Amino acid sequence: MLNAGLYPISLTSAPLFGISEKSYGLTLGTADRGFSIGGFYELQVSRKFQANFQISLFDVAGESEFPVYDYYTGITYKVGAKNLLLVPLFIGVKYHPFVDQIANNFSPLIMAGLGPIIILDTPEVGNFFERWNNVSTSVSFGGFLYGGVEIYLSSNSTAAVTMGYNIFEMGKTVDGETNYNGLIFKFMFGKRLK
Repeated sequence: MLNAGLYPISLTSAPLFGISEKSYGLTLGTADRGFSIGGFYELQVSRKFQANFQISLFDVAGESEFPVYDYYTGITYKVGAKNLLLVPLFIGVKYHPFVDQIANNFSPLIMAGLGPIIILDTPEVGNFFERWNNVSTSVSFGGFLYGGVEIYLSSNSTAAVTMGYNIFEMGKTVDGETNYNGLIFKFMFGKRLK
Protein backbone atom coordinates (compact mmCIF):
# COMPACT_ATOMS: atom_id res chain seq x y z
CA MET A 1 0.00 0.00 0.00
CA LEU A 2 1.45 3.40 -1.01
CA ASN A 3 0.37 6.76 0.39
CA ALA A 4 0.10 9.47 -2.27
CA GLY A 5 -0.74 12.64 -0.38
CA LEU A 6 -3.89 11.93 1.64
CA TYR A 7 -5.21 9.00 -0.42
CA PRO A 8 -3.87 5.44 -0.11
CA ILE A 9 -3.14 3.61 -3.38
CA SER A 10 -3.33 -0.19 -3.59
CA LEU A 11 -0.74 -1.96 -5.76
CA THR A 12 -3.25 -4.76 -6.45
CA SER A 13 -6.71 -3.61 -7.47
CA ALA A 14 -8.27 -7.09 -7.82
CA PRO A 15 -10.28 -8.28 -4.80
CA LEU A 16 -9.38 -11.48 -3.00
CA PHE A 17 -11.74 -14.41 -3.64
CA GLY A 18 -14.00 -15.15 -0.68
CA ILE A 19 -16.41 -18.07 -0.46
CA SER A 20 -20.07 -17.31 0.18
CA GLU A 21 -21.85 -18.04 3.45
CA LYS A 22 -24.77 -19.62 1.59
CA SER A 23 -25.40 -20.41 -2.06
CA TYR A 24 -27.62 -22.57 -4.23
CA GLY A 25 -27.76 -23.41 -7.91
CA LEU A 26 -27.99 -25.71 -10.88
CA THR A 27 -25.62 -28.48 -12.02
CA LEU A 28 -25.18 -29.92 -15.51
CA GLY A 29 -22.87 -32.84 -16.20
CA THR A 30 -21.72 -35.11 -18.97
CA ALA A 31 -20.07 -38.40 -18.09
CA ASP A 32 -18.69 -41.66 -19.44
CA ARG A 33 -21.97 -43.36 -18.57
CA GLY A 34 -24.57 -40.66 -19.36
CA PHE A 35 -25.53 -37.13 -18.38
CA SER A 36 -26.97 -35.41 -15.32
CA ILE A 37 -28.96 -32.38 -14.26
CA GLY A 38 -29.55 -31.31 -10.69
CA GLY A 39 -29.19 -28.75 -7.96
CA PHE A 40 -27.03 -27.93 -4.96
CA TYR A 41 -27.02 -25.97 -1.71
CA GLU A 42 -23.87 -24.89 0.13
CA LEU A 43 -23.09 -23.50 3.58
CA GLN A 44 -19.79 -22.01 4.69
CA VAL A 45 -18.28 -23.88 7.66
CA SER A 46 -14.87 -22.14 7.78
CA ARG A 47 -12.69 -19.77 5.75
CA LYS A 48 -11.80 -22.51 3.24
CA PHE A 49 -14.57 -25.10 3.59
CA GLN A 50 -18.20 -25.31 2.54
CA ALA A 51 -20.71 -28.07 3.26
CA ASN A 52 -22.23 -29.21 -0.04
CA PHE A 53 -25.63 -30.88 -0.60
CA GLN A 54 -26.43 -32.21 -4.10
CA ILE A 55 -29.33 -33.95 -5.76
CA SER A 56 -29.29 -34.88 -9.43
CA LEU A 57 -30.98 -37.01 -12.05
CA PHE A 58 -28.38 -39.14 -13.82
CA ASP A 59 -29.63 -40.70 -17.08
CA VAL A 60 -27.48 -43.76 -17.79
CA ALA A 61 -26.53 -44.36 -21.42
CA GLY A 62 -25.75 -47.83 -22.78
CA GLU A 63 -22.14 -48.44 -23.87
CA SER A 64 -23.28 -49.31 -27.41
CA GLU A 65 -26.18 -46.82 -27.52
CA PHE A 66 -26.60 -44.87 -30.76
CA PRO A 67 -29.50 -43.46 -32.81
CA VAL A 68 -30.78 -45.31 -35.89
CA TYR A 69 -33.04 -43.77 -38.54
CA ASP A 70 -35.68 -46.07 -40.05
CA TYR A 71 -36.18 -44.97 -43.68
CA TYR A 72 -39.42 -46.94 -44.02
CA THR A 73 -41.22 -45.33 -41.08
CA GLY A 74 -39.28 -42.05 -40.80
CA ILE A 75 -38.72 -42.66 -37.08
CA THR A 76 -35.40 -42.33 -35.25
CA TYR A 77 -34.88 -44.69 -32.33
CA LYS A 78 -31.99 -45.77 -30.13
CA VAL A 79 -30.22 -49.11 -30.35
CA GLY A 80 -28.54 -50.51 -27.24
CA ALA A 81 -30.34 -48.04 -24.96
CA LYS A 82 -30.66 -48.48 -21.21
CA ASN A 83 -33.74 -47.15 -19.46
CA LEU A 84 -32.04 -46.50 -16.13
CA LEU A 85 -32.25 -43.36 -14.00
CA LEU A 86 -30.06 -42.82 -10.93
CA VAL A 87 -30.91 -40.18 -8.31
CA PRO A 88 -27.82 -39.47 -6.15
CA LEU A 89 -28.45 -37.58 -2.87
CA PHE A 90 -24.94 -36.58 -1.82
CA ILE A 91 -23.61 -34.68 1.20
CA GLY A 92 -20.03 -33.52 0.93
CA VAL A 93 -17.45 -30.82 1.35
CA LYS A 94 -15.98 -28.20 -1.00
CA TYR A 95 -12.42 -27.10 -0.17
CA HIS A 96 -10.86 -23.88 -1.50
CA PRO A 97 -7.11 -24.28 -0.76
CA PHE A 98 -6.04 -20.77 -1.87
CA VAL A 99 -8.60 -18.47 -0.19
CA ASP A 100 -6.96 -15.04 0.52
CA GLN A 101 -3.94 -16.01 -1.58
CA ILE A 102 -5.16 -15.35 -5.15
CA ALA A 103 -6.07 -11.76 -5.99
CA ASN A 104 -8.66 -12.41 -8.67
CA ASN A 105 -12.20 -13.60 -9.29
CA PHE A 106 -11.48 -17.35 -9.30
CA SER A 107 -10.60 -20.06 -6.83
CA PRO A 108 -9.35 -23.63 -7.38
CA LEU A 109 -11.42 -26.20 -5.49
CA ILE A 110 -11.64 -29.85 -4.48
CA MET A 111 -14.99 -31.53 -3.74
CA ALA A 112 -15.88 -34.90 -2.25
CA GLY A 113 -19.14 -36.42 -1.07
CA LEU A 114 -21.08 -39.56 -0.15
CA GLY A 115 -24.69 -40.60 0.05
CA PRO A 116 -27.54 -42.83 -1.09
CA ILE A 117 -28.44 -43.42 -4.73
CA ILE A 118 -32.05 -44.14 -5.66
CA ILE A 119 -32.12 -46.55 -8.62
CA LEU A 120 -35.11 -46.36 -10.99
CA ASP A 121 -34.92 -49.19 -13.53
CA THR A 122 -37.62 -49.49 -16.18
CA PRO A 123 -38.00 -52.17 -18.89
CA GLU A 124 -36.11 -51.57 -22.15
CA VAL A 125 -39.23 -52.09 -24.30
CA GLY A 126 -42.60 -50.40 -24.44
CA ASN A 127 -43.71 -46.80 -24.59
CA PHE A 128 -42.94 -44.25 -21.87
CA PHE A 129 -46.06 -44.92 -19.78
CA GLU A 130 -45.76 -48.72 -20.05
CA ARG A 131 -42.14 -48.57 -18.87
CA TRP A 132 -42.86 -46.29 -15.90
CA ASN A 133 -45.79 -48.46 -14.80
CA ASN A 134 -43.28 -51.30 -14.36
CA VAL A 135 -40.43 -49.42 -12.66
CA SER A 136 -38.14 -51.33 -10.30
CA THR A 137 -36.86 -49.20 -7.40
CA SER A 138 -33.93 -49.85 -5.08
CA VAL A 139 -31.35 -47.90 -3.08
CA SER A 140 -27.56 -48.15 -3.10
CA PHE A 141 -24.63 -46.05 -1.88
CA GLY A 142 -22.02 -44.01 -3.74
CA GLY A 143 -19.90 -40.89 -3.84
CA PHE A 144 -17.84 -38.47 -5.92
CA LEU A 145 -14.47 -36.71 -6.05
CA TYR A 146 -14.07 -33.56 -8.21
CA GLY A 147 -11.42 -30.94 -8.83
CA GLY A 148 -11.92 -27.66 -10.63
CA VAL A 149 -12.22 -23.90 -10.42
CA GLU A 150 -14.97 -21.54 -9.24
CA ILE A 151 -15.37 -18.12 -10.89
CA TYR A 152 -17.22 -14.98 -9.76
CA LEU A 153 -19.53 -13.91 -12.57
CA SER A 154 -20.88 -10.96 -10.59
CA SER A 155 -21.17 -9.89 -6.95
CA ASN A 156 -23.78 -12.60 -6.30
CA SER A 157 -23.31 -15.19 -9.08
CA THR A 158 -20.69 -17.89 -9.51
CA ALA A 159 -19.88 -20.65 -11.97
CA ALA A 160 -17.71 -23.68 -11.31
CA VAL A 161 -16.15 -26.02 -13.85
CA THR A 162 -15.15 -29.39 -12.40
CA MET A 163 -13.87 -32.74 -13.58
CA GLY A 164 -13.84 -35.85 -11.47
CA TYR A 165 -15.04 -39.35 -10.81
CA ASN A 166 -18.48 -40.69 -9.83
CA ILE A 167 -18.70 -43.85 -7.73
CA PHE A 168 -22.09 -45.37 -8.50
CA GLU A 169 -22.05 -48.87 -6.98
CA MET A 170 -25.33 -50.74 -7.49
CA GLY A 171 -24.91 -53.40 -4.79
CA LYS A 172 -26.38 -55.93 -7.24
CA THR A 173 -26.61 -56.43 -11.01
CA VAL A 174 -28.73 -53.69 -12.61
CA ASP A 175 -29.19 -53.84 -16.40
CA GLY A 176 -26.25 -56.23 -16.65
CA GLU A 177 -23.74 -54.23 -14.57
CA THR A 178 -22.80 -53.95 -10.89
CA ASN A 179 -21.61 -50.32 -11.06
CA TYR A 180 -21.88 -47.23 -13.23
CA ASN A 181 -18.66 -45.57 -12.09
CA GLY A 182 -16.91 -43.17 -14.43
CA LEU A 183 -15.42 -39.79 -15.24
CA ILE A 184 -17.68 -36.73 -15.23
CA PHE A 185 -17.31 -33.15 -16.46
CA LYS A 186 -19.67 -30.91 -14.47
CA PHE A 187 -20.78 -27.26 -14.59
CA MET A 188 -22.24 -25.61 -11.47
CA PHE A 189 -24.06 -22.27 -11.73
CA GLY A 190 -24.68 -20.67 -8.34
CA LYS A 191 -26.40 -17.75 -6.66
CA ARG A 192 -24.73 -16.35 -3.55
CA LEU A 193 -27.18 -15.57 -0.76
CA LYS A 194 -24.71 -13.63 1.44
